[in-house]
Amino acid sequence: MKRQLRTTTALAAILAAGVAPLTLTTPASAAAAKYADDFNGDGFRDYAVYSGGDSKGGGVEVTFGTANGPGTRTQLVDQASPGVPGADEADDWFGEVRTAADFDKDGHGDIAVGTAVHSKSKGRVSVWYGSSSGPSTSTRITQATSGVAGTPETYDEFGWSVSAGDANGDGYKDLAVGVIGEAINGKEYAGGVHVLYGRASGLSGTRSQWFARNSAGVPGALEEGEHFGYAVRLRDTNADGRADLYVRGSVNTLRLPGSPTGVTTTGAASAEEKLIEGTLQ
Repeated sequence: MKRQLRTTTALAAILAAGVAPLTLTTPASAAAAKYADDFNGDGFRDYAVYSGGDSKGGGVEVTFGTANGPGTRTQLVDQASPGVPGADEADDWFGEVRTAADFDKDGHGDIAVGTAVHSKSKGRVSVWYGSSSGPSTSTRITQATSGVAGTPETYDEFGWSVSAGDANGDGYKDLAVGVIGEAINGKEYAGGVHVLYGRASGLSGTRSQWFARNSAGVPGALEEGEHFGYAVRLRDTNADGRADLYVRGSVNTLRLPGSPTGVTTTGAASAEEKLIEGTLQ
């Protein structure tokens, strides 16, 4: 019960603060979508909002943009969409935590949705890849996905936070995923962050990275209840063409620089909490 209470309290806090809308970063390659939220690649930005009343577990309603702004064509993406594995479960809050980027660099924006409360709060991330008709094929990523560190455990809350950016400068957008409930060395809710790398076939566990307070080079001590990964941001803050990873925990906020090989702990340092809270998603 103690673990569930902490989860509910943290969820209430983040919902009260408001979950920020989609990531609107411009892809680094001319082959990628001009806008991260252009899901059908027609050159107009689209709109994706959380829709809690249209399905049991929630969904994302996409309104496609036109030359005159939001158009009349819409598409609901939820856990009951065709081709999606698993079931639409009540109270999953699917779509409440989301970001957008062209992870496979095909000229269409993709949607990544974190569902931390899925399956007794083991959590998962769902990715819908854009196409000429809008969000189409999908994939699911959990801590059981090949290459992703750890194993799915009750109250891990994989997908509590998500953010997209190009951490290694290869032109493909990558995804940071907060796992605030991860227990490490017996310390409950220590938390951590996965970084999943984009490529032509999309996101997967290949070359993924895991960062927690006990990772080599990460400043600070491992503490119970820190919720490391409560908020994450991937942003190129020093204009070197690679996104840096900002991670918020209850102790402090860290910046881990991007590099040609991905996020690195070399040069890791504390950062002001307001920077991560003030960076729009």
